[in-house]
Amino acid sequence: MSIILVRNLASNIKKQVIRTFDQSIKNLNNFLGPLVISRSEVVIYTAIIGGIDNLLPPLVINNRARYICFSDRPIANPGVWKIINAELPYTHSRMNARWYKINSNRFFPSADYSIWLDGTFQMKIDPVQAIHRWLSNEDIAFIIHPKRDCIYDEINACKDTKKDDPEVLNSVAKIYRAAGYPEHNGLIASGVIFRHHTKTVCQLNDAWWQEISKYSIRDQVSFNYVAYNLGIGYGIIPGDYWKNEYFPYTNHVKDIPQL
Repeated sequence: MSIILVRNLASNIKKQVIRTFDQSIKNLNNFLGPLVISRSEVVIYTAIIGGIDNLLPPLVINNRARYICFSDRPIANPGVWKIINAELPYTHSRMNARWYKINSNRFFPSADYSIWLDGTFQMKIDPVQAIHRWLSNEDIAFIIHPKRDCIYDEINACKDTKKDDPEVLNSVAKIYRAAGYPEHNGLIASGVIFRHHTKTVCQLNDAWWQEISKYSIRDQVSFNYVAYNLGIGYGIIPGDYWKNEYFPYTNHVKDIPQL
Protein backbone atom coordinates (compact mmCIF):
# COMPACT_ATOMS: atom_id res chain seq x y z
CA MET A 1 0.00 0.00 0.00
CA SER A 2 1.45 3.37 -0.99
CA ILE A 3 2.18 6.11 1.50
CA ILE A 4 -0.48 8.34 -0.16
CA LEU A 5 -3.16 5.66 0.26
CA VAL A 6 -2.18 5.17 3.91
CA ARG A 7 -2.39 8.91 4.55
CA ASN A 8 -5.78 9.16 2.84
CA LEU A 9 -7.06 6.20 4.86
CA ALA A 10 -5.79 7.71 8.10
CA SER A 11 -7.37 11.05 7.20
CA ASN A 12 -10.73 9.42 6.48
CA ILE A 13 -10.63 7.45 9.73
CA LYS A 14 -9.80 10.64 11.64
CA LYS A 15 -12.74 12.49 10.06
CA GLN A 16 -15.10 9.62 10.86
CA VAL A 17 -13.91 9.51 14.48
CA ILE A 18 -14.45 13.27 14.80
CA ARG A 19 -17.95 13.03 13.27
CA THR A 20 -18.84 10.15 15.59
CA PHE A 21 -17.50 12.04 18.62
CA ASP A 22 -19.39 15.23 17.70
CA GLN A 23 -22.62 13.27 17.24
CA SER A 24 -22.10 11.52 20.58
CA ILE A 25 -21.63 14.89 22.32
CA LYS A 26 -24.76 16.21 20.61
CA ASN A 27 -26.77 13.15 21.67
CA LEU A 28 -25.49 13.45 25.23
CA ASN A 29 -26.41 17.13 25.33
CA ASN A 30 -29.89 16.37 23.98
CA PHE A 31 -30.33 13.84 26.78
CA LEU A 32 -28.75 15.75 29.67
CA GLY A 33 -29.97 19.26 28.74
CA PRO A 34 -33.68 18.70 29.39
CA LEU A 35 -32.82 16.56 32.44
CA VAL A 36 -30.85 19.41 34.02
CA ILE A 37 -33.56 21.96 33.17
CA SER A 38 -36.28 19.69 34.59
CA ARG A 39 -34.50 19.81 37.94
CA SER A 40 -34.37 23.61 37.82
CA GLU A 41 -37.10 26.02 38.91
CA VAL A 42 -39.19 26.89 35.84
CA VAL A 43 -42.01 29.44 35.94
CA ILE A 44 -44.55 30.10 33.19
CA TYR A 45 -46.41 33.31 33.91
CA THR A 46 -48.84 35.87 32.58
CA ALA A 47 -50.83 38.91 33.74
CA ILE A 48 -54.58 39.31 33.15
CA ILE A 49 -55.22 42.94 34.01
CA GLY A 50 -57.88 45.36 32.81
CA GLY A 51 -60.26 42.73 31.47
CA ILE A 52 -58.93 42.72 27.90
CA ASP A 53 -58.04 39.00 27.91
CA ASN A 54 -59.39 35.74 29.30
CA LEU A 55 -56.98 33.38 31.03
CA LEU A 56 -56.11 30.66 28.52
CA PRO A 57 -55.06 27.14 29.54
CA PRO A 58 -51.66 25.85 28.43
CA LEU A 59 -52.06 23.15 25.81
CA VAL A 60 -49.05 21.19 27.07
CA ILE A 61 -48.38 21.01 30.82
CA ASN A 62 -45.24 20.05 32.68
CA ASN A 63 -46.04 19.23 36.30
CA ARG A 64 -42.57 20.21 37.46
CA ALA A 65 -43.10 23.82 36.32
CA ARG A 66 -45.09 26.52 38.10
CA TYR A 67 -47.88 28.35 36.28
CA ILE A 68 -48.53 31.81 37.72
CA CYS A 69 -51.15 34.38 36.71
CA PHE A 70 -51.20 37.89 38.17
CA SER A 71 -54.75 39.22 37.97
CA ASP A 72 -56.71 42.22 39.19
CA ARG A 73 -59.94 40.20 39.42
CA PRO A 74 -61.11 36.73 40.47
CA ILE A 75 -60.79 34.03 37.80
CA ALA A 76 -63.15 31.06 37.85
CA ASN A 77 -61.73 27.63 37.06
CA PRO A 78 -58.08 28.67 36.59
CA GLY A 79 -56.96 25.08 36.08
CA VAL A 80 -53.20 24.68 36.40
CA TRP A 81 -52.68 28.43 36.91
CA LYS A 82 -52.07 29.76 40.42
CA ILE A 83 -53.81 33.15 40.67
CA ILE A 84 -51.96 35.89 42.54
CA ASN A 85 -53.71 39.16 43.33
CA ALA A 86 -51.94 41.77 41.22
CA GLU A 87 -50.51 44.91 42.74
CA LEU A 88 -51.42 47.94 40.64
CA PRO A 89 -48.81 50.65 41.24
CA TYR A 90 -49.61 52.48 37.98
CA THR A 91 -52.78 54.21 36.84
CA HIS A 92 -52.98 52.40 33.51
CA SER A 93 -53.61 48.67 33.12
CA ARG A 94 -51.10 48.38 30.28
CA MET A 95 -48.30 49.75 32.46
CA ASN A 96 -49.23 47.42 35.31
CA ALA A 97 -49.11 44.42 32.97
CA ARG A 98 -45.73 45.58 31.58
CA TRP A 99 -44.41 45.80 35.15
CA TYR A 100 -44.94 42.08 35.61
CA LYS A 101 -43.87 41.25 32.07
CA ILE A 102 -40.46 42.90 32.17
CA ASN A 103 -39.39 42.29 35.78
CA SER A 104 -39.37 38.49 35.91
CA ASN A 105 -36.34 38.37 38.21
CA ARG A 106 -38.04 40.62 40.78
CA PHE A 107 -41.21 38.54 41.00
CA PHE A 108 -39.45 35.16 40.81
CA PRO A 109 -36.07 35.67 42.49
CA SER A 110 -35.50 31.94 43.05
CA ALA A 111 -36.44 30.87 39.51
CA ASP A 112 -33.80 29.57 37.13
CA TYR A 113 -35.98 30.06 34.04
CA SER A 114 -39.15 31.93 33.21
CA ILE A 115 -41.50 32.00 30.24
CA TRP A 116 -43.76 35.02 29.82
CA LEU A 117 -46.96 34.71 27.79
CA ASP A 118 -49.15 37.66 26.85
CA GLY A 119 -52.78 36.89 27.67
CA THR A 120 -53.41 36.21 23.97
CA PHE A 121 -51.00 33.26 23.75
CA GLN A 122 -51.16 29.60 24.73
CA MET A 123 -48.22 27.25 25.02
CA LYS A 124 -48.28 24.11 22.89
CA ILE A 125 -44.87 22.66 23.72
CA ASP A 126 -43.33 21.20 26.86
CA PRO A 127 -41.59 24.12 28.62
CA VAL A 128 -38.50 22.11 29.50
CA GLN A 129 -38.01 20.99 25.90
CA ALA A 130 -38.65 24.55 24.70
CA ILE A 131 -36.08 26.03 27.08
CA HIS A 132 -33.52 23.45 25.94
CA ARG A 133 -34.18 24.35 22.29
CA TRP A 134 -34.24 28.11 22.51
CA LEU A 135 -32.03 29.01 25.46
CA SER A 136 -29.10 26.69 24.69
CA ASN A 137 -27.01 29.49 23.16
CA GLU A 138 -28.60 32.67 24.55
CA ASP A 139 -30.16 33.64 27.88
CA ILE A 140 -33.26 35.31 26.42
CA ALA A 141 -35.36 34.46 23.36
CA PHE A 142 -38.27 35.89 21.35
CA ILE A 143 -40.27 35.38 18.19
CA ILE A 144 -39.12 38.03 15.73
CA HIS A 145 -41.49 40.77 14.63
CA PRO A 146 -43.68 39.58 11.73
CA LYS A 147 -43.59 42.84 9.75
CA ARG A 148 -40.62 45.00 10.68
CA ASP A 149 -36.92 44.76 11.50
CA CYS A 150 -36.34 48.33 12.73
CA ILE A 151 -37.34 50.15 15.91
CA TYR A 152 -37.68 53.43 13.98
CA ASP A 153 -40.27 51.81 11.72
CA GLU A 154 -41.94 50.43 14.85
CA ILE A 155 -42.06 53.93 16.32
CA ASN A 156 -43.77 55.23 13.19
CA ALA A 157 -46.25 52.34 13.26
CA CYS A 158 -47.05 53.06 16.91
CA LYS A 159 -47.73 56.69 16.04
CA ASP A 160 -50.00 55.69 13.16
CA THR A 161 -52.01 53.32 15.39
CA LYS A 162 -52.01 55.70 18.38
CA LYS A 163 -50.36 53.20 20.70
CA ASP A 164 -48.48 55.93 22.56
CA ASP A 165 -48.11 59.70 22.69
CA PRO A 166 -46.54 60.84 19.37
CA GLU A 167 -44.40 63.39 21.19
CA VAL A 168 -42.99 60.69 23.45
CA LEU A 169 -42.28 58.43 20.48
CA ASN A 170 -40.63 61.25 18.51
CA SER A 171 -38.46 61.99 21.54
CA VAL A 172 -37.41 58.34 21.79
CA ALA A 173 -36.46 58.23 18.11
CA LYS A 174 -34.41 61.40 18.50
CA ILE A 175 -32.58 60.04 21.57
CA TYR A 176 -31.82 56.71 19.91
CA ARG A 177 -30.54 58.33 16.73
CA ALA A 178 -28.36 60.71 18.71
CA ALA A 179 -26.91 57.71 20.56
CA GLY A 180 -25.97 56.15 17.22
CA TYR A 181 -28.41 53.25 17.27
CA PRO A 182 -28.61 51.91 13.68
CA GLU A 183 -31.67 51.41 11.52
CA HIS A 184 -32.85 47.89 10.60
CA ASN A 185 -30.96 46.30 13.47
CA GLY A 186 -33.65 43.75 14.28
CA LEU A 187 -36.98 43.91 16.09
CA ILE A 188 -38.48 41.46 18.55
CA ALA A 189 -42.15 40.74 19.17
CA SER A 190 -42.57 40.55 22.92
CA GLY A 191 -45.73 38.45 23.40
CA VAL A 192 -43.60 35.41 24.32
CA ILE A 193 -40.35 35.78 26.28
CA PHE A 194 -38.01 32.99 27.39
CA ARG A 195 -35.44 33.90 30.03
CA HIS A 196 -32.60 32.17 31.81
CA HIS A 197 -32.32 34.19 35.00
CA THR A 198 -28.62 34.90 34.79
CA LYS A 199 -27.01 38.04 36.15
CA THR A 200 -26.88 39.37 32.58
CA VAL A 201 -30.63 38.89 32.04
CA CYS A 202 -31.42 40.53 35.39
CA GLN A 203 -29.33 43.52 34.28
CA LEU A 204 -31.16 43.55 30.95
CA ASN A 205 -34.57 43.43 32.64
CA ASP A 206 -33.67 46.36 34.89
CA ALA A 207 -32.35 48.46 32.01
CA TRP A 208 -35.38 47.60 29.84
CA TRP A 209 -37.80 48.57 32.59
CA GLN A 210 -35.93 51.81 33.22
CA GLU A 211 -36.27 52.68 29.53
CA ILE A 212 -40.02 51.96 29.55
CA SER A 213 -40.49 53.96 32.74
CA LYS A 214 -38.66 56.98 31.36
CA TYR A 215 -40.01 57.00 27.82
CA SER A 216 -42.47 54.89 25.82
CA ILE A 217 -44.67 52.15 27.24
CA ARG A 218 -44.10 50.24 23.98
CA ASP A 219 -41.63 47.57 25.10
CA GLN A 220 -40.88 46.50 21.52
CA VAL A 221 -39.60 50.01 20.81
CA SER A 222 -36.92 49.82 23.50
CA PHE A 223 -35.77 46.20 23.81
CA ASN A 224 -33.39 46.04 20.85
CA TYR A 225 -31.88 49.40 21.79
CA VAL A 226 -31.23 48.25 25.37
CA ALA A 227 -29.83 44.87 24.30
CA TYR A 228 -27.57 46.58 21.74
CA ASN A 229 -26.18 48.98 24.34
CA LEU A 230 -25.49 46.15 26.78
CA GLY A 231 -23.99 43.90 24.10
CA ILE A 232 -26.52 41.15 24.78
CA GLY A 233 -27.74 38.81 22.06
CA TYR A 234 -31.03 36.95 21.98
CA GLY A 235 -32.30 33.67 20.64
CA ILE A 236 -35.00 33.30 18.01
CA ILE A 237 -38.12 31.20 18.57
CA PRO A 238 -39.04 29.85 15.13
CA GLY A 239 -42.29 30.47 13.30
CA ASP A 240 -44.72 33.26 12.54
CA TYR A 241 -45.79 35.47 15.44
CA TRP A 242 -49.53 35.33 14.69
CA LYS A 243 -49.70 31.71 13.51
CA ASN A 244 -47.06 29.96 15.54
CA GLU A 245 -47.25 26.19 15.89
CA TYR A 246 -45.91 26.37 19.45
CA PHE A 247 -47.81 29.45 20.66
CA PRO A 248 -51.34 29.75 19.24
CA TYR A 249 -52.73 33.29 19.30
CA THR A 250 -56.23 34.36 20.40
CA ASN A 251 -57.63 37.87 19.93
CA HIS A 252 -58.25 40.18 22.88
CA VAL A 253 -61.79 39.91 24.24
CA LYS A 254 -62.07 43.71 24.21
CA ASP A 255 -60.09 46.63 22.83
CA ILE A 256 -56.98 47.81 24.63
CA PRO A 257 -57.66 51.20 26.25
CA GLN A 258 -55.59 54.08 24.90
CA LEU A 259 -53.19 55.92 27.20
